[in-house]
Amino acid sequence: MSDLSQTPANSVTPQSPFADDFQALKEKVIELERQLAELRDTIDPDSFNKRFSDAITDSNKELCRVV
Repeated sequence: MSDLSQTPANSVTPQSPFADDFQALKEKVIELERQLAELRDTIDPDSFNKRFSDAITDSNKELCRVV
């Protein structure tokens, strides 16, 4: 009988078929975080907030008109 206490059933080991998937996801997360950091430098928060607020206001006006 094997000792099941050595390795948890849900662990990712180098032999695991999910290890490559896990590594690929980890690399994708790093890439997305890098892109997000770049975008933070290019988006003007005040302009974004104003456009978002205007869109909400327009949506509310449309809902009130329909109702």
